[in-house]
Amino acid sequence: MKLSQRGEYGLRALMFLGMDHGPEVVRIKDIAE
Repeated sequence: MKLSQRGEYGLRALMFLGMDHGPEVVRIKDIAE
């Protein structure tokens, strides 16, 4: 699944939040790929 520019920005935000929600974000990243 290719990410648009907006989607990539969203992923960066998720990764930043990942500092608080590690496992959740890893799961979301796996789904996005």
